[in-house]
Order: sequence, then structure tokens, then C-alpha cells
Amino acid sequence: MARFRRDFHRAFCPILGACHVQGSFPALVTPFKNGELDLDTLKKLVDWHVAEGSHGLVPVGTTGESPTLSHEEHVIVIREVVKAAAGRIPVIAGAGRTRPRKGSASSAGAEEAGAGMRRLW
Repeated sequence: MARFRRDFHRAFCPILGACHVQGSFPALVTPFKNGELDLDTLKKLVDWHVAEGSHGLVPVGTTGESPTLSHEEHVIVIREVVKAAAGRIPVIAGAGRTRPRKGSASSAGAEEAGAGMRRLW
């Protein structure tokens, strides 16, 4: 995973660590089934986006479910998207929350889950 982060940084952050991301980075919906995370459908969604030419993915981004997920669910979604993307495209984890402390925890959780970048707004 460290190699992926280093390669991601080289590809997207070449000047003084300032990142410039270009292309289509859709915010993924988080699928649920019977009130629980549907990780099988999430993997299929990642594979579909890769096959359709998305340049990267933003799990728990701006699709509205982020405030309703527990911290553990938030990290699980990011981890599963990183795992499903398998280095084929970068993952920018949504880490914005309705409260600053939760945002800080989400940001740390995104890093722990292996996301190359975090989106804080």
C-alpha cells in the first residue's frame, strides 16, 4: 500500500506536494441491503466505474450518507473501495462530517483504510 501512495503522490502531486487531480472522480453511493452495508454491490460498483473509464473514486463523498454512517462503517466503505480498486485508479476518501471532531476521526480513518487522498469539505 505504501508503494501505491508513493506512486499516487508522484503522479498527482509533483509540485511541492500540491495536488492537482484531473478527470472524472465520481462520488460513489454507498449501497445498503436490509439496513446493512452491501459490500458485494459496492465492489461491483467500483468495477463498473473502472470499466467505464472513471479516473478515480470518492467513497463517502458528497452523496449524503456520510453523516449517517458510524465511524466504523465509514472506514469499512473506504477500505473496501481501496481494496476493490486494487491500484487501478486512485481513491480520494470523503472525510467531511457534520462535526469537526468526527471529521478528524474520519480523516484518520481514511488514511488507515489506505486512501491516497482525503476530501475534507
